Amino acid sequence: MFAPLMDAVWIKRSEKEPYPHDGYAIVTIDGSIHVHPKRHEDVEVWVYVLAHCLFHLGFEHFKKQHRQDLWNIACDVYIAKFLDDFKLGRNPNGGIYVIRDLYINTEEQLYDDLLQNGVDKKLLGFGTGNPGEPDMSFEGQRHYSNLHNLSWRKRFGIGLRNAVTSAVSVAAGKQRSLGSDKFKNSDAEKARSWFMSSYPLLGSLVASYSLSRDVSRIRLVFCDASTYDQGYIAPEELLERVKIKGRGGTVLQPGINLLQKAEDFPKDGPILIITDGGCDKLSIKREHAFLVPSYGRLPFAPKGKLFRVQ
Repeated sequence: MFAPLMDAVWIKRSEKEPYPHDGYAIVTIDGSIHVHPKRHEDVEVWVYVLAHCLFHLGFEHFKKQHRQDLWNIACDVYIAKFLDDFKLGRNPNGGIYVIRDLYINTEEQLYDDLLQNGVDKKLLGFGTGNPGEPDMSFEGQRHYSNLHNLSWRKRFGIGLRNAVTSAVSVAAGKQRSLGSDKFKNSDAEKARSWFMSSYPLLGSLVASYSLSRDVSRIRLVFCDASTYDQGYIAPEELLERVKIKGRGGTVLQPGINLLQKAEDFPKDGPILIITDGGCDKLSIKREHAFLVPSYGRLPFAPKGKLFRVQ
């Protein structure tokens, strides 16, 4: 999962570099990770530290904010929860149980909460730099020639796509080992591959879900002021262009109601809502998720997972 990011970063472990003397590592905007040269820890700790720094890049956390210190804290907590959810590494400062039940929709949402309500001391200690100091540094300059014109987010998306594709292929018996490219593609798998290449972050989610649950059909519904039910389509139809119906004045609830009441739609079938955020407040009574552009904001606090794409 980290290989595309690792191809573009510089890990520096030297006393001549600006490493955090009382921390573990800091990451700079140009992709340099400055690691404490004398600190010795077990593998799980270093997995957490390096993955944490890589995720700052992959999630494109290097954004100028009014309170940069609070933004760094929000990003640290977001990454720590992400790593804990995936059982990846171990925070050397402990305290992970504090955020396990914390509702974190996005880094931006948590940042807004910190601006309004201040910082609970329990939310400190999830970064990898010196205590009380940010682990993201804006020193340095991006070297796009070294990135081969791929952004950090795209590199992360490619890595995630490759990891999920390989894992589910091994689980399905279609691939002998992780990372192997020796397996046969069906038309549906070629369609998923095309979709993942175009939208790697969303595609990883779709691929893992469809392969693990053997989804063979997708119910497609468009919404503006009216609802347009396109019925079921096979995954391989994603190879072709899909004509979107509707012009604006989006009201999504009728489309949600259609799916929830449809007798031919599985009772446990999840719903993915793709919107720019300009929609009505929704009531959804089954598993669901939202996909919105990076700039979009929903007019309500979603109960399902929220994914953003650029």
